[in-house]
Amino acid sequence: MSIVLVALPGAPKISEEVIQQDKEINTLLEAYVKEIVSGSEKMEMCEIMRVLAEDEKVRNSLVLLPLGALHSFLEEVYNKLKSNPVAKEENQNTAQDVAAVPQN
Repeated sequence: MSIVLVALPGAPKISEEVIQQDKEINTLLEAYVKEIVSGSEKMEMCEIMRVLAEDEKVRNSLVLLPLGALHSFLEEVYNKLKSNPVAKEENQNTAQDVAAVPQN
């Protein structure tokens, strides 16, 4: 079985605006996950997803993007926080910064 991939030069490119919005959403979600994890050391990933899904600020930030689409990113942030003791310490110091993140 063969697959032929045709790439046309006139294909649309990803705009810089979309890339910037994606970075802002990732930063915002990372801050929220840090805040949630700082509240409880034994928080599981499914609980984090539930808290984020119920949070109105998160829903407003992700107007057309389903939270499930970001599961792998959120899981990566969660695992980084759980495995890195320095991140846990920073997490406690920066959890208050989440409130300072501007809402669009």
